[in-house]
Amino acid sequence: MPKSALLIYGDPEAADIVFTSGANIVITGINITRQVIMTDADLDELRQSEGRHAQLLSTMCKCYRDWHVESLGVYGIFLHDPVSFVALVRPDLFTYKKGVVRVGTEGIYMGHTLLDHEQKWDSSNPWSGYASVSVAWMVNVDEVLDYIKKLDEEDGGDNSTKKLRISKDQSAVQSDFEVISKIQIDINWLFKVFSKIQIDFEIQRDFDAPSPPSSAPAR
Repeated sequence: MPKSALLIYGDPEAADIVFTSGANIVITGINITRQVIMTDADLDELRQSEGRHAQLLSTMCKCYRDWHVESLGVYGIFLHDPVSFVALVRPDLFTYKKGVVRVGTEGIYMGHTLLDHEQKWDSSNPWSGYASVSVAWMVNVDEVLDYIKKLDEEDGGDNSTKKLRISKDQSAVQSDFEVISKIQIDINWLFKVFSKIQIDFEIQRDFDAPSPPSSAPAR
C-alpha cells in the first residue's frame, strides 16, 4: 500500500519547494530508515553500557519501544532520525540514485515523493528544469546500526580506550565536521529562499487586500 511520510503529508507544498530549490539535498526515506531497527537486545545492551547518556537514552526509548510493540508488532525501535544523520556523515554506508524529486500536492498522490531518476522524457514535464537531489536507495544495515551504537560509547570506557578511539577516528571526525559545516551552509541558503518566499507572500497579500471603506464626512 503506498504511503507518504507524515511531515511531508502535513505540508506537501513546502516539501516540493525544498526538493526543487536547487540546494544540496540528501533524502533518506522511511523505506530506508525502517530497515534499521534497534531490537530489544540492542536496547538492553545500551542500558548496560558505560556511555554517559546510556541510561537517559534507554529511559527515553522505552515509550517509543512500547508504541512499536503495540502499534506495529515490532520489538524494538526504528531509528529514523539517527539513520538520516548517518547518511550525511557516512555516505559510504549507503547507495544513492540522483534525480529530480517532486511532491504530490493533491488527490491520491498528496504527500508522495515522486522521483524521476532516469529522465528519459521526450517532452517537457513537471520534473523538467529542476536540479537533481540524492536519494538513498540501499543501506548497509549492520554497519549503520553499529555506527549508531558506538556514538554513545565515546563517552564511556577507560582513558586508554578513549585515546585509541580518538586516534583511530581522528580523520573520520574531521571529515564529519566538514560535512556538518557544509550542511550549515545549505541550511542558511534555504533560510534565504524561505525568507524571499515569505516576503513575496506578504507583498502579494497586501496587494490583494481590499482597501478599507472611506468614511463619509460628518454633517
